[in-house]
Amino acid sequence: MNLGTLGASAGLVASALLIAACGGSTAGSDSAPLHHSAASTSAASTSAGTTGGGSSPVDACSVVTKAEVSAVVGDTITVASGAGGICIFQTADLSKNFGVAVFTSVDTMATYLQLEPGGMHIDGVGTDAFWLPSGILFARNGDRGVSFTDTDLAVLGVSIAGATPAPASDALVQLAKTAVGRLG
Repeated sequence: MNLGTLGASAGLVASALLIAACGGSTAGSDSAPLHHSAASTSAASTSAGTTGGGSSPVDACSVVTKAEVSAVVGDTITVASGAGGICIFQTADLSKNFGVAVFTSVDTMATYLQLEPGGMHIDGVGTDAFWLPSGILFARNGDRGVSFTDTDLAVLGVSIAGATPAPASDALVQLAKTAVGRLG
């Protein structure tokens, strides 16, 4: 798969997650104990956050905190909203958006796993992790996974023809380690 196709595919995945997340809201929190929510099983939960066996979706807004996301985006996150295993973190002026999707089975993360061969492998994060130059970091530990989509990093990460894509930031890799640890 060439970089253009990879970027387009990853962009479609990211767009779908961001659009799906608009279907619900939660106040978000600065504490991040993982808990399950009784949120409705919308279209978003068929691709993220459910086990496929009828279990409640994981509340993606509780996998990482606003403070942790703030450290990655370099600005204060004040809003966290989502449903069905997807959460969008935003600054007060909505100038920065950071998406988080949680997956609780290999089936629900299949699209990301198909994109992996075109990504950059990241060592030391769960059982598998990779960075896509379109601004997506995916990490998993067995059958539980998490993806992060940063629209600002997508602009920085997409390479100019022939250039080497920018790697994931250290802060984003640390956030992935933290989230994967909380997923179990």
